[in-house]
Amino acid sequence: MFYKPSRYNVITRDFDDNIIIANVLEKSFAKLTGDNREDILCVLQRDTIDENINIQYPYLKEKHFIVNKEIDEMAIANLRYNQLIYSNDILDITIIPTDACNFNCIYCYQEDRVYEFMDKKNAEIILKYIEKNCHYYKKVAINWFGGEPLLMKDLIIWFMERANFICKKVGVPLTGGMSTNGYDLDMETFSQFIKNKLTYFQITIDGTEETHNRQRPHKTNADSYKKIISNLDVIDKKIKNYYKISIRINITKSIFNDLENVLKEFQKFSNNNKFRIHWQLVRDYGGEKIHNLENEVLEDQEQFNEFIDIATKYNIASLYEIYFNFGAGLCSACRDHSLLIDHKANIHKCTLAIYDKAATENKIGAIDKNGELLIDDYKNAAWLLRNEPKESCKDCACYPLCFNAVCPYTRKFKNKDICYSEKDRLQYYLRDMSKRQLIKTYIV
Repeated sequence: MFYKPSRYNVITRDFDDNIIIANVLEKSFAKLTGDNREDILCVLQRDTIDENINIQYPYLKEKHFIVNKEIDEMAIANLRYNQLIYSNDILDITIIPTDACNFNCIYCYQEDRVYEFMDKKNAEIILKYIEKNCHYYKKVAINWFGGEPLLMKDLIIWFMERANFICKKVGVPLTGGMSTNGYDLDMETFSQFIKNKLTYFQITIDGTEETHNRQRPHKTNADSYKKIISNLDVIDKKIKNYYKISIRINITKSIFNDLENVLKEFQKFSNNNKFRIHWQLVRDYGGEKIHNLENEVLEDQEQFNEFIDIATKYNIASLYEIYFNFGAGLCSACRDHSLLIDHKANIHKCTLAIYDKAATENKIGAIDKNGELLIDDYKNAAWLLRNEPKESCKDCACYPLCFNAVCPYTRKFKNKDICYSEKDRLQYYLRDMSKRQLIKTYIV
C-alpha cells in the first residue's frame, strides 16, 4: 500500500523551531521535536510515500497527515459539508431582541435603526417553536445579538430560564451565547446568565482606554472603557462557574501603533483560560460610517497577523480553538437548521443584510402565533446552495474550513469574492497552542 500527504495539512514552526502539523479535515495536531524532525517534513513533501513509514512514524497515518494514495479527500470533505449544512444535530437560534444600542461606534453598519424592542408575546412565540421542535435535535444553541442585547437583559434572563426548563424536560442540552458591548454586564446579570446556560460571550474592547472610547463611544458616558473593564475584573475574580469570554479587538492603525500598551492592558487576563482575545481588522461591513475611516484601516494583513505572535509572547491567549473546527469559516446563514429571529419573530438569514434594502431574500419567513415555522424555500435555497468551488479553493489546505462558501451575503448578493479571513492566521494560532502545551509532542 502506498500513501500520500493529506492535502489538508497546515504546517508551521513554533518559537523553538519545532515543526507543528495540523490536519484541518480531521482536526488533528502534532508537534515534532528532535534531531530528525526535518525528515518528517521531507516525507510530507513527497507525492508517494511507502507504507514502511508507518512502522517508524505510525502517528502520521493515525492523525491523517498521510492517507491512502487512492483516497479522494475532497469527496470526504464535500460529504461532511452536506452533513453539516443539513444536519439536525443542533438547532442554532440567534435572537435580536432589539436593534437599539447605547453606543455610537465609529464603524457601525447598523445605521437605519428603528429602536424597537421584543415583547413577551413574540418571545413566547419563539419559546413555543423551541418546545415543539427541540426534541428533534441533539442540542439547542441560543445566541443573543443586537443592537445591544443587554438593553433587554431582564427579558433574556426570563427567556433563558424558560428555554432551560423546556430543554431539560426532554433531555436536550442547551447552550447560550451573546455578542455584547459589556457595558451593562454586571455580576448579578452575569450570574443569572450562566445559571441558565448562557455561558459564551463576545465583548468588544478596542485597545486602550483612549482608543476604545474614541472608536466605541457610549452615548452618555465618555469613559465606557472603565466600566466594561471593571465588569470583567469582577467576573474574573468572583465567578468560579464555567464560562468563556472572547474579547474582540477591532484593530485600526491607531491601535496597531500602540501595540505595546494594548498588550499591557490585557495581560491582566493572561492567567485565566476563560478569556481569549479575538483579533479582527476594522473593515467595510456596510453603511456610510466606514468611509470616514479610510486613513485608519490597516491594509497590511501580515502586520496584523503579527499581533498574534506578539500576544503569545506576552502570554495572552488568542481565540484559537474555534478556527480549526470543521466548517469554522462558514456563516450560520449557510446552515439549514440555523435561524436568525428578530424582535417580531421574523426569520432572516444574515445580520448584515437586515440593513440592506436591496437584499429582499434575507427575510425568509416567520414563526406564527402557534410556534410553527413558515419558511420560503426559494429564498432559503439562495443562502444554502453554494456555487461550484473555484480551482484555487480545491487546492487550498483550508478547504474543509470554508468550502468556498464564506459569507453568502458577500458572494451572492454583493457579487464580491471573499476568502476565509483566518486562513493566513492558522500558523500563528498553532504557535499559540504550542506555547500553551496544547499539542502532543513527538520526539523524532
